[in-house]
Amino acid sequence: MDNKGPVEWLAPGEKSTLKKKLNPDDYETLEEYLSALYGEVNIDTKLGKSEILTSTKNQAVGSKELSSLISIILIALSFWYYFDSVTPGKAVYERNADSIMKNINAQVTADFLQRYNIAKSSNNKMDACVQAGIVAAAYLQEHNQSNYRQWKNIESADCRDAGVPR
Repeated sequence: MDNKGPVEWLAPGEKSTLKKKLNPDDYETLEEYLSALYGEVNIDTKLGKSEILTSTKNQAVGSKELSSLISIILIALSFWYYFDSVTPGKAVYERNADSIMKNINAQVTADFLQRYNIAKSSNNKMDACVQAGIVAAAYLQEHNQSNYRQWKNIESADCRDAGVPR
């Protein structure tokens, strides 16, 4: 078996820590050799200096990661701002619930009033007595004291006509 160097086992996505050993004799110029080692290289032959620039590949990866992170933060802040401004406080929910309950109670009372009128028009005094009591209970549920008293009087009269003492 031909062993060309150390073997390194890597998990998926993990980068190797082993550096590729380059032979300077494999390259025609110093610039090619340094480019292979460090990425982009700019050699100024007039001044006798060499300037090693970072690899554009490494810059692109870093800038992509940074731009992705900034994008995620901006999206999270946008969601937080939107849902915080849209979500009303507890007091708004309680006002809406009170309004909805008042509306439901009014609809229930209107329904019971229709039933009472049907029972009263059918000349069945016992049904009229029972339905008048239900209408009075509906007004009690609404916390409507004046209509509650009025319907308790109507219930008493209808029950007296039906022969039911109250």
